[in-house]
Amino acid sequence: MSTTFATAIYGRLSDGSVGRWDRYTYSLKNLVQSTNAQFAVFTSPGEVDQLKAFIAAEKMDAHRIIIIPRDLTENPWHKRFEALKPFYPHNQRSMDLVHSKVPWLYEVAAMEPFGHWSSIFWIDAGLSFSGLFPDKFRRKPFDAYPPSFERYTDLDVFTPEWAASLGTGLGDKLLTFGMSAKNHLWAQPLDVPFYNGDGAKDYRKYHVIAGLFGGYSHDQIGWLRGSYEKMVDDVLTAYESRTINLTTLPVEELLLTTLVANNPDRFHLRLFDTWYHEDHGSSFDTLKNGKPFYKLFSDR
Repeated sequence: MSTTFATAIYGRLSDGSVGRWDRYTYSLKNLVQSTNAQFAVFTSPGEVDQLKAFIAAEKMDAHRIIIIPRDLTENPWHKRFEALKPFYPHNQRSMDLVHSKVPWLYEVAAMEPFGHWSSIFWIDAGLSFSGLFPDKFRRKPFDAYPPSFERYTDLDVFTPEWAASLGTGLGDKLLTFGMSAKNHLWAQPLDVPFYNGDGAKDYRKYHVIAGLFGGYSHDQIGWLRGSYEKMVDDVLTAYESRTINLTTLPVEELLLTTLVANNPDRFHLRLFDTWYHEDHGSSFDTLKNGKPFYKLFSDR
């Protein structure tokens, strides 16, 4: 069974985190070269040539990469997000981008050549990053690299075996990662009325991390797309009517957290407790409590 990853690289956004291009392209390079997976990369029409040039210059296997130009303003909720921003700002994330992850995952799952013979996962392009993994996963000492961002992304944790294992044992469930509230709750969840009877018991217990999710069941990915898009509409209606307690626009993780809690039988949730690990300084000792994020990828 093959594995396909959907991802995105948008380096020219006016909102969201800075420094996307170097981190995301070099991280993508490592993910492509370290696995035998296929990649579908969404990017802006104006960045297609730049991305193709990077792929060629870095000698990446272009046959395993499909580039999909997409203008983020085509997002069906774009105008609603723009109208709400003056009242509910959110400068750290692009609403148009993060809320495209689930629809794009479904789009890739329905594409040829992937068909029904591949596990399909969304993966954030910048996931291969040294801040998330201890130094033992670095292929070479930091000083052995040329002065490029690759010194932060060249990690050996992503392998063909790892990519293949993601779909193993899932059946018709969708893989999701979540951060428990063992140390603290990562973000304020959606209001209680969005949680049903099943979800209410898990309210504020964890926060789904949307850096990697998906599965082998394309029917379930279709269900996720439909459920997610309905929830975006419902949540935006609550914002527009000023009947929501949050003070910023909702990132995709808040909606996914609610969907996982409300539909536990549809998801395989793997939890971790902290982003911090043994190579973070002593000032983070109080947060090195429980299972670190990187343990979801390797027991080393």
